[in-house]
Amino acid sequence: MPIILEISRGDKVEEYTLPQISVTIGRSAGNDIVLEDESVSRQHARLEWQEGVLYITDQGSTNGTQLNNLEITPYIQCPVKEGDSIAIGGFSALLRFSHETAPAPLEEKKRGPTWLPPVFLNRKALQAVVIVIVVCVAVGLTLLLSGDDSSPETPPPVQQPVPTQPAPAQPAQDSVTSAIAKVKPSVVRIEVDDGAGSGIIIDKSGHILTNRHVVEYVMSTTVILMSGEQYKGRVIARDKLSDLAIIRIDTSNIELSVATLGNSGELKSGEEIIAIGYPLGLEGDTTVSKGIFSAFRDIDKVQYIQTDAAVNPGSSGGPLINLQGEVIGIVTEKWVDEAVEGMGFAIAINEAQDFISEYIIK
Repeated sequence: MPIILEISRGDKVEEYTLPQISVTIGRSAGNDIVLEDESVSRQHARLEWQEGVLYITDQGSTNGTQLNNLEITPYIQCPVKEGDSIAIGGFSALLRFSHETAPAPLEEKKRGPTWLPPVFLNRKALQAVVIVIVVCVAVGLTLLLSGDDSSPETPPPVQQPVPTQPAPAQPAQDSVTSAIAKVKPSVVRIEVDDGAGSGIIIDKSGHILTNRHVVEYVMSTTVILMSGEQYKGRVIARDKLSDLAIIRIDTSNIELSVATLGNSGELKSGEEIIAIGYPLGLEGDTTVSKGIFSAFRDIDKVQYIQTDAAVNPGSSGGPLINLQGEVIGIVTEKWVDEAVEGMGFAIAINEAQDFISEYIIK
């Protein structure tokens, strides 16, 4: 499909024909479109075709990327169509079709259906209500049948004990705080040239699990522990399909806190879960958000956990945990659309086990 991207700065205008594959834009020589200017990051943005729709993604650039004069959120795909204006650093770009075989303008494609949150009934509470109603009906019938008009006095009704059911157990606040305290020391901040993300320490040898898109264009990173200590990390494995990666740091003279990997297959709808990470490049302590497990979603043959826990750019690679302090997912993305609210996704930890086992020798 003949799509033309006009990139201009001042009086200089250059045209690029976009193929129906991904195109990278940045200052580094390895990009498909190279813009040699300090206002452009080394890996600034990506244009990518998906099922006939063109998307643009900011790759965590320093000066950001704008679509129709609105800055887009880093690492979140946004659909673009003919006539849209794009700002990349100090450069302006316009998307248009070649009118030799001009197709109809692309319509914005929603990232996915708007699922309504499921409603959950508490079985024990419902049983208790039913028992109380049955007992009340039984007492009323007993009083009605035992009544005698010839008796000068009506005997007092027999008081029947009302069976009670214990209130459904609710997770105490200390369960939440203890789960967070158990995992936080193993959550790390990962810094690369043009951005930052999160990761989780999974063994004493210094292996750290994170997202591939956090370290997609680098071979080394800076890893910052909860204590503030910084170490050089080396990327040893990446998997494009599952968007997972493994980093390793030198563990000489370091006593690392290691996370416990749980079983994501045991999750139940409505169960409380917690996301921990370093969103938006915030330094200092981790950010914690709590939500519920909504459902499993299979996307491109990868199993994801859907949750309403708040996740934001920079949370990528951080752990999703249960109230036992076990890692049951790796936060990877959220869906953004005017009609979508509270939809974050994490790669199920059971999905990651094969990848971990392949590259880490126990």
